[in-house]
Amino acid sequence: LGLPDPPDVQGRSLVPLLEGKSTESAKPIFSGGKHGRGAVIVGDWKYYRFDRARKLNNGRAMKRPSHEDPIEFGEELYDLSRDPQEQQDVARQHPEQLVVLRKQLDEWFTRYGKASVGRVRQVQPDLVTVHELKALGYLQ
Repeated sequence: LGLPDPPDVQGRSLVPLLEGKSTESAKPIFSGGKHGRGAVIVGDWKYYRFDRARKLNNGRAMKRPSHEDPIEFGEELYDLSRDPQEQQDVARQHPEQLVVLRKQLDEWFTRYGKASVGRVRQVQPDLVTVHELKALGYLQ
């Protein structure tokens, strides 16, 4: 539609996929939960940060942590090219990769942390865009 990408919106364009082009990218894929838990995938590497007590309890519901409760994080690193099922944590063998991905996840949380969740930004499309959206059935 010719609109610029809003700076505070996450995601990727699906246009290359629709055009039959490769969607492979070195661009990180992030997933985050509350209280700093999350994951980042870059290329063949996946870094996973979790609440150690919750994982040791097999994910069963426990007392919900508050922002004041300290969380002991655990970290895992996977080489998805050799271990797509994520069975072999290679964090000890690749500490430099662990540090790089940890930093990327921290930066992502800083940028898109709790403050950006649920935030909506109003955008007023131009008349041509409104006409195109009507033609596609998105607007009446």
